[in-house]
Amino acid sequence: PFLMNLGRLHPDQNKWVLVLSRPFSDEGKIEPGRFIALFLDLSQVNKSLFTDLAVGHKGFLTFAGFLPDDRMVLPHFSARTKAEREFFTSATMWKSIRDIPEAKGGILLRGTTLPGFPIYLIGVASRQDFDQPVRELITNSLLIGLFILALGVLGTVVFSNRLTAPLARL
Repeated sequence: PFLMNLGRLHPDQNKWVLVLSRPFSDEGKIEPGRFIALFLDLSQVNKSLFTDLAVGHKGFLTFAGFLPDDRMVLPHFSARTKAEREFFTSATMWKSIRDIPEAKGGILLRGTTLPGFPIYLIGVASRQDFDQPVRELITNSLLIGLFILALGVLGTVVFSNRLTAPLARL
């Protein structure tokens, strides 16, 4: 498998494709030395595989192709969320897979190479997905703590009056 720009074959088709070769078979019998070349549009592959997958609430999955000279190719698709816009704005500055940081602005990035393919899978998570549950936990803990404190103060007032009332009558 390798990546190729279709513009090399058809000047009006400036898009990247993943080229796969498969043995040619006639009536289930593989014919030696004959192959079929499959051209998979990176944008269509990305759309078909990753559109409905999410990382947390705001994150997503995508991939980058890498060329033999270590340049990086990203599939084209419209950014729908803030995390996607931030990723693609940042990704335009990356020249190779090694340029992808672990964090950039409000997103966290993690990737891995797909064995046997010139593909680097990328998981993009929004920092908000990590921060929001922590904020909610802290807020709920504070509210519960304040409620318990208020009950303690109220209990102290009620029981102190009950304990001191007999002494006050003496």
